[in-house]
Amino acid sequence: MGFFKPKTLEKRTGTGGTELRVVKTGAKLRLDATSVNYSFGALHDVFAEAFESAGVYSLNPQSVLLLGMGAGSVVDLLNRRCPPRKIVAVDIDQTVIDIARRHFSIERHANLTIIHDCAARFLANHASEYDLCVVDVFVDNLTPENCETDAFLQDLRRATRRTTLFNRLTETADNRRRNEAFATRFVRRFPKHERLALPHNDVWVGRV
Repeated sequence: MGFFKPKTLEKRTGTGGTELRVVKTGAKLRLDATSVNYSFGALHDVFAEAFESAGVYSLNPQSVLLLGMGAGSVVDLLNRRCPPRKIVAVDIDQTVIDIARRHFSIERHANLTIIHDCAARFLANHASEYDLCVVDVFVDNLTPENCETDAFLQDLRRATRRTTLFNRLTETADNRRRNEAFATRFVRRFPKHERLALPHNDVWVGRV
């Protein structure tokens, strides 16, 4: 088996000063932030496992809300296995959206609508329901505080017709401390829930 040295194709600055890097290893591209993978690397594997464990593919969602698009790992996974009728993807970082378009051909997905907005603001002002909601909102390795509040989770519950997945990092002491408070709020809004403990991540699943 050949060894391919990673090559950085582009480096830019995103929201909050996060360093964004498009990295190519062999024929594979991924999007990395300062200290974590944003798409098509370790995070892609996390969602692939979470979708299997949570029964997302058998759910066969026809409408999906994705908060935190990155370069499109979640979009790719869903469209390969169970293409929904529509996917609405919201991302606050225009640089990430530009990278997804330029390097990852995100707009080849005809069922995808991309919205440049803050996830919390979008949810608070958006009345539609979705079969599946996926929350993967990070600025580097931290979820913005306005996406952890009880008000945010209340809006998320209102938008969820069937199932929600909320990705959380568990790598640092700060991640774990914030996760404890988040868990209390999440189970209050989603009494039918489970926690998928994956390497370096917890994925919380809420069902309606």
